[in-house]
Amino acid sequence: MIPSAWLLQHNMIVASVPLLLFSLSVAFMITTFSLIGIKPKRFTTEWMLANKERERAENSNPMTRYLDRRRKERGSNWLPEKYLMTHPFLSVKAEKV
Repeated sequence: MIPSAWLLQHNMIVASVPLLLFSLSVAFMITTFSLIGIKPKRFTTEWMLANKERERAENSNPMTRYLDRRRKERGSNWLPEKYLMTHPFLSVKAEKV
């Protein structure tokens, strides 16, 4: 029996469910099996040496260290009034920056 003839004897909605599940599972298996054995770039020795050098260069400036530490301790300074729009029916006048 030809598989397409067996598939076409059913309603299109009924036949599309197993076809869709089969195609999704094949696509998932192809993407999963293609990643096996690939080593991420961040674990190579060149990447680790470059990362160590980058951290050394960033930590050599005491002012940058202070500003980074202050940002981590106090959190980001995000002011919503700079980014959110004001509604035209409100009596708030937005300042032009």
